Amino acid sequence: MRTAFNWFAFFMVCVAVVAVYGTLPRPQAEADVPLDEAEPKPKLSGRNFAVLPLPCVLGPEGVYANNFDTVPCDDELDEVLDAIRIVENRSGDPEAVGDQHLKHKAYGLYQIRQPYLDDVNNIVGSDKMQEKWGKSKLTTEDMKDEDKARWVARTYLEHYGKFYAKKTGKQPSKEVYARMHNGGPYGWRKSATNDYIAKIMKELR
Repeated sequence: MRTAFNWFAFFMVCVAVVAVYGTLPRPQAEADVPLDEAEPKPKLSGRNFAVLPLPCVLGPEGVYANNFDTVPCDDELDEVLDAIRIVENRSGDPEAVGDQHLKHKAYGLYQIRQPYLDDVNNIVGSDKMQEKWGKSKLTTEDMKDEDKARWVARTYLEHYGKFYAKKTGKQPSKEVYARMHNGGPYGWRKSATNDYIAKIMKELR
């Protein structure tokens, strides 16, 4: 009789525990957010150009693990731009004007010259430039503004990085980007950029 009573008491305790548990508030499950809505990335399109901010998922040797048309990871390109900024303008003077002996002088922290800037104005187009900066094109005077100058350098390198990838079938490296900043779209194959890239690589180590 005692055993039956004990089992009955145990059963009632279990029922009470289940009943109490059923009244407890449940944690809210996080809503699934589609990848393309979680953190929308801006896209910049020009006549023959688009910045494509793809996911930074790398496979072996730094190559993207998918077959998309790729650009470098943001942090990787930022490293190159930081090194370029140091090598081009060690004084950190945004008003600096270099290459005084050349037809086209170099301006600002990234020492950007008129042909380089003309390229970017052309690549982006006046409508997108107006949307981004409130003017149809940027000038060398604008290159004394760090935000505008860094954006111009990034746009240039992303554009010609895609050109390099199509031309060679290879993902552009940090060295390739730095050589292009110094020597133009084909700077990656010019021996004239050797001294420049040596300085850049010292900053990247």
